Amino acid sequence: MQFFPLSDRDASGGRDCKIAVELASDLINSKYDLDLPLAQTEGLPNLGGARIHVIFADSRGEPTTGQAEAERLITEENVIALTGAWHSAVTNPASEVAEKFSIPFICGSSTSPSLTDRGLDWFFRTAPHDITFSEAMLQFAKDLNDKKDLKMRTVLIVSVDDEWGVNAVQAEERFAKEMGFTLVETLIYSTEIVDASSEALHVKTCNPDILIHNSFTADAILFMEEYKKVNWFPKLFLVQDTGFETVEFLQTMGNDADFIVNRSAWAGLDSKLPIVKEVNDLYKARHPDGADMNGNTAREFTAFLVLADAINRAGSTEPEKIRCALAETDWPAEFLITSWRGVKFDAAGQNIKATPALLQRLEETWQTVWPSEIAPAEVQVPSPNWSQR
Repeated sequence: MQFFPLSDRDASGGRDCKIAVELASDLINSKYDLDLPLAQTEGLPNLGGARIHVIFADSRGEPTTGQAEAERLITEENVIALTGAWHSAVTNPASEVAEKFSIPFICGSSTSPSLTDRGLDWFFRTAPHDITFSEAMLQFAKDLNDKKDLKMRTVLIVSVDDEWGVNAVQAEERFAKEMGFTLVETLIYSTEIVDASSEALHVKTCNPDILIHNSFTADAILFMEEYKKVNWFPKLFLVQDTGFETVEFLQTMGNDADFIVNRSAWAGLDSKLPIVKEVNDLYKARHPDGADMNGNTAREFTAFLVLADAINRAGSTEPEKIRCALAETDWPAEFLITSWRGVKFDAAGQNIKATPALLQRLEETWQTVWPSEIAPAEVQVPSPNWSQR
């Protein structure tokens, strides 16, 4: 019932999300002293303690493979619901398959706004989408200008050319203009990029005050390494998490990842909520590198718990009853390890209580810097160039 990229260039992100779902499944099937739905019982109480069984499939980050795997899971494995699939370009056709077979599809991390604009009855997304994320990022930049008089005026966007990237760009361009910034350029690159040297040099030549990136893991690493080679870094580097939050990216870059500001759904280790640290400790113990959770893994963990809770409230494995229970979901913020106000779906299946947070990487640690009501840290901006660190 769960599929991620497990063998493509984004396999490390898929692996991390798989660990998060396995943890969520164990919390449901076993008994834990945690203040989370279904954690303090064994199995699903309303189904006589039935255990959740997760079947994982590999999308390889390919829309056609994801579509085929979705159909296989439904017709051959007889799953009662689907979750996934990290890439918006994979989630799109896979959820169309779920719609065709009347099977609930709950999306944890794909953020393309178009996914909830298709009029589907069986699709639900727990996370914010890129309109919400992009507005928060550009509002944050505007607030910094107003508060600190930083005179950041120009914006350049660098984005992968898949469904997620293209939709994110539309939102970023819109809010950059609405917030009064000058959009210098939008640079689009292929998902198959293997050399970002010319692109990085071009960005340096443009020298924007604010750089926004939509990248997956391999390409995020490529660009960061090239920015360092040409000794350039913007005053404010804003990223749409995805590749910039994966364990592979952070391990590869080390403290070279410092000063990027990442939109995220995770509440962060500096959260005042005890449940965040408790769940993170369990995740770290399972991760082969002892890594912390991040926005990707926290979103998938949460989506799976929401699905399991709906199955339990439905008291049934019938897809229609599960769909109805999902539509009636109304979780408070206290149930979450994310920054959201809760989980409640609108008619399109979008969580209307999903609110983003912004985290800055400093000394190889994520520190929450926005919104102010949950942010214990002050953002460090303008960022120093490589030679000044």
